[in-house]
Amino acid sequence: MCGCGCKRALAPGMPGGDPQVWYGDGPQVLATTHGEEGLGGTVRFRVYTPDSRLRVKISLIFTRDDPASDDPITAAVFGIYLGAEENDRSGSGQGPILVTDILRDAAGNVVHQSGPLTIPEDAGLQGFSYEFVTSADSVLGIFTIAETAVQGKWVLQCRWQPDGQRLADDDWEWVKRGCHATTLTPAVVM
Repeated sequence: MCGCGCKRALAPGMPGGDPQVWYGDGPQVLATTHGEEGLGGTVRFRVYTPDSRLRVKISLIFTRDDPASDDPITAAVFGIYLGAEENDRSGSGQGPILVTDILRDAAGNVVHQSGPLTIPEDAGLQGFSYEFVTSADSVLGIFTIAETAVQGKWVLQCRWQPDGQRLADDDWEWVKRGCHATTLTPAVVM
């Protein structure tokens, strides 16, 4: 039924009226900080992008253990790198191969793996978010923590939705099954 209460007749497989937005398996913890200076670490994650018609949003959100705390997280050192991957079908490796740097900083400069983007980029921000369309098979993310005294968790959240179009409902159901994110290394605990 539409908003006016009438029943719409749709042919099988034709788009319905509900928004096509998918959040995958939900948030994943990348790092937990206990407010003690530590050695830090690196977490690698992969975000699958099964269809080039999708807009993907990757967010890293810092949630504080004490919501009343106003310690700036910019006093800490966090970094992010995002690169496009293609599945190797040449017969040699048969796995994801990093092929392109896709992240840009606020000035529009490409961020390379050798020099990850320091986040958050502004003092008032509590995380990082990047939205894009790609024809890559997946996106490799590398999140680093060098040091921190702020207590909380860094959480990965992803969202997929068709970019500027609506997919047929059956097609959307098939595409959603391939949209997920996974951590490739254990979460950092400091």
